[in-house]
Amino acid sequence: MPDMYLWASYPPGNSKLVIFSEKKLQEITDWLSQLDFDQKQHNIISDYIAETGNWFLEEPTFQSWLRGEFNTLWCLGNGDCLL
Repeated sequence: MPDMYLWASYPPGNSKLVIFSEKKLQEITDWLSQLDFDQKQHNIISDYIAETGNWFLEEPTFQSWLRGEFNTLWCLGNGDCLL
């Protein structure tokens, strides 16, 4: 199993390359968050409804932004809006 590399810079300007085993990296991520990301991703994907959001992707303003006609696209919505 290959080692995992992590580039760390703390304090700023004090950069180090730290090498962790995959097991150690998993232990660290488990310690940082108890959220089961695999299960969360599975839940999100299983809730997917085909064609949802196409109206947004086909919106002329979005298409202009996608072509690079302007740099910033503000997306405002109510509290239930997820973009």
